[in-house]
Amino acid sequence: MDLQDWQIRQIEAGLREADSGDFASDEEMAELLAKWTSSKRNADNPTALPESPEKASG
Repeated sequence: MDLQDWQIRQIEAGLREADSGDFASDEEMAELLAKWTSSKRNADNPTALPESPEKASG
């Protein structure tokens, strides 16, 4: 029950933030994505996927 209570509190806090317009900026999201994705991704465009081996070779 404690885990469920914690989850409910976190969801409610997130909803309050969203209702007040408190969202991450594009820059903050790009930094977060870069942190949690492969180092093979393009540093200038962290949302770009690396080329497939088939595309790279030919």
